This record gives sequence, C-alpha cells and structure tokens, in this order.
Amino acid sequence: MKLKKLKKLWGERKKIWREYRTAFLIEIIFLCVAITATGLLIRMSQKGWEEKLQLMTKNVQNLVESNLDTRKAETETQLKNNVFIGLKNILPDTGNPQWDSQFGLKLQFLGETEEPISELENKEVGCIWTSYDQETKELKQEWISLKECIEKSESSENGEMNSFQTFYQKQDGQVRLKKLKGYYNGNVFNVSEVQFQSVTDENAVWNTPSVSSHYKSMVCRVANLADVSEVELEEETLEQGGMELFVYLPAQKVQFALGSQPSKLQNHAEGRISGYNLTSYQIAFYADTFYLATHDGNLKTFTVPIWLIGQALAVLLIIVYLYLHKKRKELVSLRNTFINAMAHEMKTPAAVIKNSAECLEDGIHLEKRAEYISMIQKEADHMNKLLMSMLTYTRLSDSSCNLHMEECSLQTMMRSCCDHYIEQIEKKSIQVIWDIVEEESAICDKKMLSMVMDNFLSNAVRFCIPGGVIRLSVARNYVSVYNEGIQIPEERKKEIWTPMYLIDDSRTKTGTTSGMGLAISAIILKAHHAAYGVENVEGGVKFYLSLS
Repeated sequence: MKLKKLKKLWGERKKIWREYRTAFLIEIIFLCVAITATGLLIRMSQKGWEEKLQLMTKNVQNLVESNLDTRKAETETQLKNNVFIGLKNILPDTGNPQWDSQFGLKLQFLGETEEPISELENKEVGCIWTSYDQETKELKQEWISLKECIEKSESSENGEMNSFQTFYQKQDGQVRLKKLKGYYNGNVFNVSEVQFQSVTDENAVWNTPSVSSHYKSMVCRVANLADVSEVELEEETLEQGGMELFVYLPAQKVQFALGSQPSKLQNHAEGRISGYNLTSYQIAFYADTFYLATHDGNLKTFTVPIWLIGQALAVLLIIVYLYLHKKRKELVSLRNTFINAMAHEMKTPAAVIKNSAECLEDGIHLEKRAEYISMIQKEADHMNKLLMSMLTYTRLSDSSCNLHMEECSLQTMMRSCCDHYIEQIEKKSIQVIWDIVEEESAICDKKMLSMVMDNFLSNAVRFCIPGGVIRLSVARNYVSVYNEGIQIPEERKKEIWTPMYLIDDSRTKTGTTSGMGLAISAIILKAHHAAYGVENVEGGVKFYLSLS
C-alpha cells in the first residue's frame, strides 16, 4: 500500500512541485541560510581556537626560554626534563582522551648538525616525581619518561603503546600511576616496571611485565603506602612522593600533520640556544580546529537555537503560504463558478430576447407580437435584476459595507417585507404564522437589514410547498424565517452563502433566482457582527439572524 502511494506521488512529482514549489523554496532557503550560519559559526570558532594555539605556542616558547639558565638546568637532559615538567600545565589535560588527542606539539632541541638531539613529537607518557630534598629542605621535581618501558612491554613490532592507549581511552583518561619500580644508575632512576590503575575502578589495572632485578637493588616508588604489598616492603627499597601522570597521545591525523615542515603548521616558533651542546629549538603547534569548533559546546549553544528558530519561522511562512495558496485556489474556484453561473444565467434570457426579437423582425406570428414584447421586457428585467445584484455584492464587498446605524423596529421591518410577497403567498395558499415575543427596538442599518429580511422571506416564499406554512419569529435582536418544504443537504449549508450558488435539486426548480441574495445577506450580517445561519428543522428549513 505504501509502495503504491510512493509510486503515485513520484508520478505526480511535477504537479506537486508546480503546486507547492514556493513552500519547497522556503524550506530550501532556510536550509541554505542555516547551513551558512552554521558554517560561519564554525569558522569563527576555528579562528578563536587558532588564537588560543598562538597563545599556547607562546607559552611553550616562554617555558623553554625561562629554562635556558644553567642555574636551573646544568645539562641538556635537565633542560629537557624541566621543559617536559612545565608542559603539564600547557598541554590540555581535560580527562577526555578524545578531546586531548586533537592537540599536537612538536618540540625539538637541535644540535650543531641541526639534527634533533631530543624531541617531543609523537607520543609520550611520563611521570612528574615530586620528593622532599633533605639537603635543600625544598620540594624537588623530577621528570621520568615511561615511554620506553611501556613500548618494550608491547607485543607490536613497531614499538608503539597501543595496549596502554586502549586502556587509557577505555577509562576515559581517569588513570593514575600506582607504582614505579626500577633501579638507580648513579643519580638517575631507571624504570623497569610500571603499574597504572583506574581512578574509578580499582580492579582495572594495566602494568608492564615484571623484570628480574638480578644483582641490582630494586626501588619501588609510590604515592600511597597502601599500594605496596608486604613482600615489596621486605624485598625492595621504598620511596614515597608525589606521582603526577603526564599523558600525551595525539590522534593519528595530528601526528601526520606534525610530520610536515614546522613552518607549514598553524603556529611555529624558534630560537637560539647557547650552551648545552645545542644550537636552537623549534616549536610547532597543531590542532584539529574543525573538531574543536564542532565539539567545544559553543556550536550546540548557538546552532540549536538558530535551527529551531529558523525552522519555526520557515514552518510559519509555509503555513501562511499554504493558507494563502488555499484561499487563492478558493477565490479562483469561486471566480470561475461565478463566471460560469453568470454566463449560464445570462444565456437563457439572452436567447429568449434574441428569439423574440427575430420573430418580431421576420413578422412571424403577428398575433403574438404583444406576447413577444412582454417576454423581452420580462427577460430584460431579469437580466437587469441579476446585474444589479452583482453590482450590489461588488459594492458591499469592496467598501467593507459601511453601515448607518439607527434605532429600528425589527417587527415593523419584517411586516414591511412580508407585504411585498402578499400576491405570491396567496397564489400558493401559504399560511403565514407570526411569533412575536416582545416588541423592542434594535440598533442596525435599517436599509441593509431590510434587504437581508427580504432575501430570507423571498427564499421562504419561493421554496415553500403549496399550501404550506411560513413561520416568522421576531424577538429581541433576533429574527428567523421558517418555510415548510424540502431541506438543504448538510454538506451544502455553507456553500449557499457564496455568490451565484444554486442548489441543483428541486429547491431551484420552483422558480428563477440569481443566487446572489444570500451572498449579499452574508456580507451585511458580517458587517453587523451578527450570528446567522440556516437549520434543517422538522418539515422544512429555518434561516435566522441574531444581532450582537
């Protein structure tokens, strides 16, 4: 069934497009505007992130420059370690691995051959170990790289830390260093084993394989003594301090971008170095600003209202258009009906006039000459009445029916109208019954409202069955006219108030009418803000009006 409907719609697609193309164009324009606005917002957000990257690049450069002092760093290794410790406060650490991985930093320290001696480019996992120096009575920070230890534990031949990265992302970045195990080579602490633990799930642990200490004395570094077992307390040297995890795992596309020339990246800085067997440093920052712009929350904050408000306006415009389109179709249909009905009404009297005139001209049936003249006059009067009705309807429609309100007696007006139809009433032996509740005046346009009453009464006399009853009811601000006869179909009750409407049944075969009376009455009653209508009651039809 649905398939048939779809095929039918597809077959009528051209017709549907012609019929509702304006509605489609409104929606298309809205979509174009909304997409353009969204694109501009994304671009503006990207510009904002590019400015933030410039600031981050400047911060890294200041960090490097501030550590180019032998009092802070005596060796190239200390310089690098100090810089790596400072990067913890510059690189994003939101706890969201997906977000943090969109930032990439390429930091190189170049030697005399312009070759990198040490660098941060691809991935790095480290520990910032904070301990208390008994000699200086100060806290001391030490950078410990865990990258080599983690990569050695990986089974992949390319030496990457895929397993740890999977664990880190699975825990949404909520990972802490539980313990470090290693040994001293002089004053340098070499890591041999690392154990990580989820912050939210104590049972989720990732660690490198255990390594035999051989002849070296193993040292276990922890931040919390509760993380150390009794065996480790007996067999290993224990050191307690602060362990801050540093994780730098840029996304693959960010790594690829960092592999290009530093000057081609979004932000680039460089400087000279005197000493440390180094000649210069280079800094390059890159970030996927499109991802950042579409995931930083600002796009949702501004775009959702734009789309909702824009769609609401588009829907409103479409509804207004469809309403106006419907009204236009109704007016076109009404105009065509009006023209067809008018042509039909004019055709019959015109033919009678033409035939009678030809008979008079040709001298046919001279004995009927008076009859032909009478027919011409009768049909001419009918055409004149029809034209006057049309002019009245047009005048009232165009002028918004300006009223001259005055105090009037509805009973007097109804009796005056009834006097016009005494001859027809007597001819059809109609019984007229008056229901007068009370005699009170009403404020209305006497001439206009008399025209309405005349139309109601004219219809009642025309459609009342011979020997039937017409009941005229007058109350305070209320008038109704009932005639005994054939009822009006329910589906046509609204249509009888339109111009040139003629019900094609036995109600129109009892006489001739222009079909304009009720249309004129509707305009006049609307101008009076009156309630009006027609009801099928027992044995006949009742037209009524009620002034406000």
